[in-house]
Amino acid sequence: TTIKFRINTANLVDLTLINNQGRTVKTLLHEEQPEGEHLVRAYVGDLPTGVYFYQLKTSFVTQTKKLVVTR
Repeated sequence: TTIKFRINTANLVDLTLINNQGRTVKTLLHEEQPEGEHLVRAYVGDLPTGVYFYQLKTSFVTQTKKLVVTR
Protein backbone atom coordinates (compact mmCIF):
# COMPACT_ATOMS: atom_id res chain seq x y z
CA THR A 1 0.00 0.00 0.00
CA THR A 2 1.22 3.50 -0.77
CA ILE A 3 0.15 6.45 1.36
CA LYS A 4 0.37 9.87 -0.26
CA PHE A 5 0.39 13.13 1.71
CA ARG A 6 1.39 16.75 1.31
CA ILE A 7 2.76 19.18 3.89
CA ASN A 8 3.05 22.92 3.38
CA THR A 9 6.14 23.45 5.49
CA ALA A 10 9.07 21.30 6.62
CA ASN A 11 8.01 19.45 9.73
CA LEU A 12 8.46 16.37 11.91
CA VAL A 13 6.01 13.80 10.54
CA ASP A 14 4.62 10.84 12.47
CA LEU A 15 2.71 8.33 10.36
CA THR A 16 1.32 5.37 12.28
CA LEU A 17 -0.93 2.43 11.52
CA ILE A 18 -3.58 1.82 14.19
CA ASN A 19 -5.91 -1.15 14.68
CA ASN A 20 -9.63 -0.85 15.43
CA GLN A 21 -8.92 -0.97 19.20
CA GLY A 22 -6.78 2.17 18.92
CA ARG A 23 -3.43 0.43 19.37
CA THR A 24 -0.45 1.35 17.23
CA VAL A 25 0.40 -1.60 14.98
CA LYS A 26 3.27 -0.02 13.04
CA THR A 27 5.18 3.22 12.88
CA LEU A 28 5.53 3.95 9.17
CA LEU A 29 7.41 7.24 9.42
CA HIS A 30 8.90 9.34 12.22
CA GLU A 31 11.24 11.91 10.77
CA GLU A 32 11.64 15.45 9.55
CA GLN A 33 10.20 15.88 6.06
CA PRO A 34 10.60 18.81 3.66
CA GLU A 35 7.68 20.79 2.28
CA GLY A 36 5.84 19.09 -0.56
CA GLU A 37 4.21 15.86 -1.61
CA HIS A 38 5.40 12.55 -0.17
CA LEU A 39 4.77 8.85 -0.77
CA VAL A 40 5.24 6.24 1.95
CA ARG A 41 5.12 2.54 1.13
CA ALA A 42 3.41 0.60 3.90
CA TYR A 43 3.86 -3.16 3.93
CA VAL A 44 0.65 -4.69 5.30
CA GLY A 45 1.16 -8.28 4.12
CA ASP A 46 1.92 -9.40 7.68
CA LEU A 47 -1.35 -8.00 9.10
CA PRO A 48 -4.58 -9.95 9.46
CA THR A 49 -7.55 -8.98 7.29
CA GLY A 50 -9.47 -6.11 8.86
CA VAL A 51 -10.01 -2.39 9.21
CA TYR A 52 -7.08 -0.22 10.23
CA PHE A 53 -6.45 3.51 10.35
CA TYR A 54 -3.39 5.47 9.42
CA GLN A 55 -2.75 8.68 11.31
CA LEU A 56 -0.56 11.52 10.11
CA LYS A 57 0.64 13.97 12.76
CA THR A 58 2.68 17.13 12.40
CA SER A 59 2.91 20.13 14.70
CA PHE A 60 0.14 21.73 12.62
CA VAL A 61 -2.30 18.92 11.81
CA THR A 62 -3.51 15.47 12.79
CA GLN A 63 -5.33 13.52 10.10
CA THR A 64 -6.74 9.99 10.31
CA LYS A 65 -7.95 7.86 7.40
CA LYS A 66 -9.26 4.31 7.04
CA LEU A 67 -7.30 1.46 5.48
CA VAL A 68 -8.91 -1.93 4.77
CA VAL A 69 -6.64 -4.96 4.53
CA THR A 70 -8.10 -7.84 2.48
CA ARG A 71 -6.73 -11.08 1.17
